[in-house]
Amino acid sequence: MKLGLGLPIDPLSDSKEAIKRYIYTAAKKDDFLGILYTEEDGGGEYTCVQRQWRLSQFPDMEITKLAASAWEKVAKAFFDVAGEMGAELIKPTFKLGNPNKVQFEIYNPEWVREQLEHFKKLVADNQAK
Repeated sequence: MKLGLGLPIDPLSDSKEAIKRYIYTAAKKDDFLGILYTEEDGGGEYTCVQRQWRLSQFPDMEITKLAASAWEKVAKAFFDVAGEMGAELIKPTFKLGNPNKVQFEIYNPEWVREQLEHFKKLVADNQAK
């Protein structure tokens, strides 16, 4: 990540709505931070929203990793109890998926440009009234 800006986003709100709010703010003033990529320049730089879900009790661990850790502990406990009781056991496996699939939402520069132009026109129309 080249540059990031931390803003709280309601966990129940869509990432696309959050980036539109930022684009609207940039349209009213200016994207002085250069966060919005409106042209595909071959450099591989894109505007994105990175979401993080964490609990206040575990501020350093993503909730997906926390849940995976909890399930591994529960599975081990049941596995150990079943083994003590003489059950035939199949070793449980748990594989955590790639958290980047839900953590990042990347926006095409053309879409960002369209949104920025739309909001600049909306701001200009509102100021003219």
